[in-house]
Amino acid sequence: MKKFLFILLFVPLLTFAEQLRIATWNMEWLDQNSARPESLRTRADYAVMHDLSEQLAADIIAFQEVADQASLTKVLDKYQYKMEFSTRKDEVEQTSSPMKWHQFVGLAIRKGISYERNPDLTTLDVRDDKKLRYGVDVTILKNNKPVIRVLSVHLKSGCFYQDRNHRGCEKLAEQVSKLELWIDARATENIPFIVLGDFNRQLTGYKDWFWKEIDDGDPAGMKLYSAAGKDKSRCQSKTYDIENHSWSLMRYENYIDHIVLDEQAIELMVPESFKQFLYHQDDVMNLNLSDHCPIRVTLQL
Repeated sequence: MKKFLFILLFVPLLTFAEQLRIATWNMEWLDQNSARPESLRTRADYAVMHDLSEQLAADIIAFQEVADQASLTKVLDKYQYKMEFSTRKDEVEQTSSPMKWHQFVGLAIRKGISYERNPDLTTLDVRDDKKLRYGVDVTILKNNKPVIRVLSVHLKSGCFYQDRNHRGCEKLAEQVSKLELWIDARATENIPFIVLGDFNRQLTGYKDWFWKEIDDGDPAGMKLYSAAGKDKSRCQSKTYDIENHSWSLMRYENYIDHIVLDEQAIELMVPESFKQFLYHQDDVMNLNLSDHCPIRVTLQL
């Protein structure tokens, strides 16, 4: 049986006054020590990503595809944020296997915000080989009382829009079942909750099989909402045309990064506060940034 460490972090009470800004950002192989082409970044690349983080100005950032704190602090100010990585990071780094997976999930939480670190959602590793990413789970406190629970995830790629019976959807479907169990457990606690991160799934409508499984009305009365609503993504990334030996811009209209709120949390969401933060088009073409743009919502507490 796996043992979990429950950590209570004693830090000052919330300092964000009445509002809490929560964001998610996949930083695409953010690893300053890796030779992967996606990871090779210059000082200019990091500077642009850091500037975007300043615009984001989030109190909590769910991050994905980050190798370590040293790499993350090139984008986020280490004096402003406490970085919580999944326990999978330490487990992978301690293994004797020559294969190293530097794509870790976590939460960056503004210093001064009080929270409890809950056990990671390790069941998302449905292959039980540490190659699929854990969820990172915290409870935000105000006046020593829980006000919202936050889960950062990065789910299996390869099933962006296909039917669940598609060969590439098998592992994602297993992960959805594990995520649903976490959601159902939260629904009985009477505490608002948010699941956010890279779902690797285009939740283009509430009739999607993925959505129907996590939002099945069980327990009775439980309801989920997508913060994006009908909004379309405007994030651009660059792609290499092998035939023409040139780079070009591309854009996918449907989000695969999501902020999902339960009925209590959606009531806390400031109307029309959902926002996507974009890179300048010239920077996308000339620099090595990320193929994801951060998204953010504001809650009124």
